Amino acid sequence: MSHLHGDLYVYYKASRELLGGGDPYYAEAPQLLFGPLYLYPPFFAFLLTPICLLDPAPCGAIWAVVLGAGWFWGQALIRTLQGRDGAPLSFLDVLPALLLLRPLWNGWSQGQVTLMLLPLLLLSLVRYRRGCVVSSAFLLAFAGSIKIFPLFLGIIFLGPGRRVGLVWLCLFCLILGALPALEVGPGRFVDLVSNGFLGTAAKAIESRQFHPANCSPLPTACRLVGLGSTSVIKELLLLSILVITAVLLWIRPAADGGHRETLWLALVWTSMIVVCPILWNQYLALLLFPLSVVLQHACRPRWDLVRCGLVGFFIVAAALFDSNSTTLLGKELAAANDGRGLPALGVLIFWSGLLFSFVMSHREQTGKIGDGSDPGAVGRVQP
Repeated sequence: MSHLHGDLYVYYKASRELLGGGDPYYAEAPQLLFGPLYLYPPFFAFLLTPICLLDPAPCGAIWAVVLGAGWFWGQALIRTLQGRDGAPLSFLDVLPALLLLRPLWNGWSQGQVTLMLLPLLLLSLVRYRRGCVVSSAFLLAFAGSIKIFPLFLGIIFLGPGRRVGLVWLCLFCLILGALPALEVGPGRFVDLVSNGFLGTAAKAIESRQFHPANCSPLPTACRLVGLGSTSVIKELLLLSILVITAVLLWIRPAADGGHRETLWLALVWTSMIVVCPILWNQYLALLLFPLSVVLQHACRPRWDLVRCGLVGFFIVAAALFDSNSTTLLGKELAAANDGRGLPALGVLIFWSGLLFSFVMSHREQTGKIGDGSDPGAVGRVQP
């Protein structure tokens, strides 16, 4: 396995262990910093078995192509969600990728699965916007069977006429999650889930929450104030998920396919990232969608001081994402910035700016209705 490194090494070895009758959750990758357990559901190791049957070199090449295609397909789906399929490319289409270049590049070069999740989640939102609830739920369940935290997006199905999507989401999660039982048998599958994923992997995830490189805001805040209890973090994360979900449902706009609904979906997407307990730098590649949405919203022809400030706001947040770059800053300063929680601060600033953008768009639309400049909005139900 000399041709493989990073996350792909872990995926490859875990998948081979699964096929060989071993335990993927004890497949070690000695060159990794964390001693390296496979931390994903059994479904992901099962999913990768076709390419992991190959030698390391072709497996790595195929995986690199898959992740690269996911990156570029994700860019195209972002334009689709914004209703800009036929619009000419502009600098604003490229700027988000430039601001997030390090997470995108790190994710691709390390073989991190995030760039595979990106188009799956975006396509789920595209199908949702088109009223195809079943296919949207399937795509979300597929992504959630690879990594758990994308299932937070399931709150989009809590709107009127879309609640059947939650039923489909749960059904697809059960079906996809149980597929490895066809390969390993029911008894061993139950052991993999209970002792492996919910046991070994869950404990490893908890132990990594306090690592300085974790960009997740809540664990970072607890680390900085000296709160070292994983049980307290678990309770605080659950509380934050409930509060954020309640706020998102309270401010939910009408499902009219308009710009405010796109902003709301971007806000839900960013909230999914904020409440993720483990947030390595590569995961920030998922911010490509909300960053594209808010920059298109802020950089409109009618410029004012607020819009200029908002663009600067997001550029500062993106700069904080790179505040732990050893290439840009050197090893000592990068480690110090990790310890200060600056990347996590960038995530929190980004989420706050997106919430402000949504509130501002509501005020703009209300103003148009009030002065009669938006006649199509008359009679439309406002959130």
